Amino acid sequence: MHEADDAHLQALKEVLARSRALEHAPEHLIQKAMNAFDVSRRPTASTAGTPSPLQRLLAVLTFDEIGSALSPVRASGPPTRRLVFSAGDIDVALSVTLGAMRGTWRIDGQCLGDDGPGDVQMMCGDQRLEAPWSAQAEFSLEPVPPGDCRLVLRTARWEINLPPFELPPPG
Repeated sequence: MHEADDAHLQALKEVLARSRALEHAPEHLIQKAMNAFDVSRRPTASTAGTPSPLQRLLAVLTFDEIGSALSPVRASGPPTRRLVFSAGDIDVALSVTLGAMRGTWRIDGQCLGDDGPGDVQMMCGDQRLEAPWSAQAEFSLEPVPPGDCRLVLRTARWEINLPPFELPPPG
């Protein structure tokens, strides 16, 4: 048992001796590695002229309600569809109602969980609509044609892609 320990210790000493004979890494690589861990050199949000990387998120549908079918109290008004999508800490609430133009829809929405300025872009069929949101992160899109719709919300820090959803012809 003692001899095995001695042999293991001797092998370890030889490995250590060989490691001392290794060449050092080139100085520029050592500096590059040290700079990667230097917190004072990392970019911050206040660094002027340095754009932050845009975080791209894919939202998931977490709630879908057709108001007139599920809420008899509101059945007397025009049908409303409410959708909520979630992406990380941010929720996007949409309310879809009949548009002012015949055969179209109106989408009112709000981005919850972020207080920065941003905008929304919608592709529905061949039509593209864009709008900035208010200080309360609210937006409206009209007229929205029926069809498969995709929304993208953007700020300076992130972009959220909502999964496509279908708007049938009103009627």
